[in-house]
Amino acid sequence: MLIRMVDLALLETELLVDGTPVSIKVGDPDGLFPILATFGGTEIPLSFRHVTAILNSPVSARSMQRAILKNLKRWQLTRDLFEAEVGEIPKHLLADGDNVRYATVFRDHAGEPVVVMPASE
Repeated sequence: MLIRMVDLALLETELLVDGTPVSIKVGDPDGLFPILATFGGTEIPLSFRHVTAILNSPVSARSMQRAILKNLKRWQLTRDLFEAEVGEIPKHLLADGDNVRYATVFRDHAGEPVVVMPASE
């Protein structure tokens, strides 16, 4: 039998990333979202899989902390790119020949699919 014990407080940190306050806090380790990251004023709950990776694999708490911080920077970039009102993917993120359009599909009262797209399309 192998038992691994990890001090999850090693995940916790507070720092500035490109001038933006960032933190990682551990709440209830038995909860569905035991880790709470904040980037600026936005709270981002992180699932139990981060804790599971630390407990069940050779990933250290410090390595996981670095990975979470790196992904928070990516999350910020993605949020900035996709928060625009136009709802289009920036051209530099598309492969040559890609043509992406967004639509919402739902069922009406009769169960028939209804597609909603911007009027310009």
